[in-house]
Amino acid sequence: MFVLPPVAWSHSAGFKLTFSLPPRYPNGNLYTGMPGGGLLETNNTLEHPTGPDYQLVVGEGTYLLRDDLHLATPPPHPSDAPQPNNNPLATTIGPPTAGTKLSLAVIAPRRSPARNLYRPTTAQSGRSGMPPSIQEESAKSDSGSTANGYGSASNRSIHSSAFGDGNPALQAAPVKGKKGDQRVKPKNNIVKSNSSFVSRVIPHESLQKRLNERSPEGMLAFANVNRALMWLDLSSENQKTENMTKVLFTKAHALCHDIHEYTKSQTHMDVVIGFNSGDIIWYECMSQKYARLNKNGIINATAVSQILWVPNKENFFLAAYMDGSIIAYDKDKEDADFVSEEDMTNGHVDGAVKPGIKFSIRKSIQSRNQKSNPIAWWKVSNMKVNNMAFSPDGLLLAIVCDDGTLTIMDYIHERVLDVFRSYYGAILCVTWSPDGRYVLTGGQDDLAMSVRNRGTSVSSSVPLDRKISNMSATGVSRLRSNSSMTTQPDGVSATDGMEQEGGPSMHPVDPRSSTAVLPPVMNKQVDKHPLSWVGFEERCIITSCKDGHIREWDRPKEGGSNGTS
Repeated sequence: MFVLPPVAWSHSAGFKLTFSLPPRYPNGNLYTGMPGGGLLETNNTLEHPTGPDYQLVVGEGTYLLRDDLHLATPPPHPSDAPQPNNNPLATTIGPPTAGTKLSLAVIAPRRSPARNLYRPTTAQSGRSGMPPSIQEESAKSDSGSTANGYGSASNRSIHSSAFGDGNPALQAAPVKGKKGDQRVKPKNNIVKSNSSFVSRVIPHESLQKRLNERSPEGMLAFANVNRALMWLDLSSENQKTENMTKVLFTKAHALCHDIHEYTKSQTHMDVVIGFNSGDIIWYECMSQKYARLNKNGIINATAVSQILWVPNKENFFLAAYMDGSIIAYDKDKEDADFVSEEDMTNGHVDGAVKPGIKFSIRKSIQSRNQKSNPIAWWKVSNMKVNNMAFSPDGLLLAIVCDDGTLTIMDYIHERVLDVFRSYYGAILCVTWSPDGRYVLTGGQDDLAMSVRNRGTSVSSSVPLDRKISNMSATGVSRLRSNSSMTTQPDGVSATDGMEQEGGPSMHPVDPRSSTAVLPPVMNKQVDKHPLSWVGFEERCIITSCKDGHIREWDRPKEGGSNGTS
């Protein structure tokens, strides 16, 4: 039998058929299980495309593509059985996968982020409804804001409690040998690991030297590509293609990851990684130590769709699962077989089921049984949780699911506040405005917030550019006034909902006749493959796609547009 290598189409004077073999397979054979040599270690490649196709022309200027970093896709593990030909009509569902996503960190930002609009916290601040005015700044400075927009921890602590406060069972036990502010690290060395979960770890031969010589103002990144997780230094012009560390897992694919903004330093960086097997890795990359949680799905065996560190907490993180659960973990605790403590529904001890609300507490954060993980478990949907995001003040959690719901949750007190629905289909992504007043979502119905963008494809990521965005009340009013929007009928309001006394609000979908239609400021294909992640940074926009391309787009220069008038 003769097997053709992958086919690539190129376009110059016309279409022509060429054959190429990218370095993504074991040496000497195309598929595992066939005779051949050892595995070839593939390398990342870096290109600098130029021309009109690699420019983003918008109102503030022209964004230019600076770097196109293509991450090498690892070959299948030798123990994997040869994959049969993909049948587009097959009804069997394969294991979940995800395109390349990035988690970014700057140890010492060049300058503090712009001050966020400050929202005063009151006893009623968790409820829906827009306050009459926006206080631009608090009396206390927010100059210590972290890069992820949470604001300074000191300011938040003045106005609110944190997740798990008030439960003495969650107080961290003193660690032997810990000195002062020294961070606790995992126990196992990932480079020397003999775990069957970790296949191979390839640290840079001069890792410590690179860490010592690099600027703390440079950008570090973690990126997932199939069964590989790569630690990159995006600020290194000469060594950008060289991984700081590359971790290859045996069969599991990393679907999501998050860097702890609070604990990062030049000697410490905590990263949590969620896998399609349900496993979770807590990885401290500076010391190459790691710990494995939810081992073999002992707590929840479904795939992890999103994972986030809890604001203002050193040890806690949340993991969203594809069975509709959100589970809170303590990175320092061991796992144990889970026994449900479900005695409340909808976040209220009265147990009254509210129509349309699919929320139950299987274990409360206030439970006194906190000897092992999980420390909390919420069932928010009967379908997959696609994404979640913390509000800038760290008090609320926005959750979007395959059932087409956006849920706003007071996760500290374990209560659902508001539920919004899409026109149709799943909601796939979610983020907050810098002032915490608006939630932006995207999904299969092409909706963004309460303003509908006309689109031709589903949305996979909806970040906000904090450098130039204006999501204040006046900014949204200006957007509405510039949009093609009909007068909203009397009695229909975006904040109206089926309010149950003491319970969450179910908000109906606004009629399309009263929904604003905003034309995009730019509409351009920036990659040949579907995008899987977008990030706005101080000096650039970063995009990544399902094929492992990471592209950095330089922002327009002050007073010009990167060389164009």
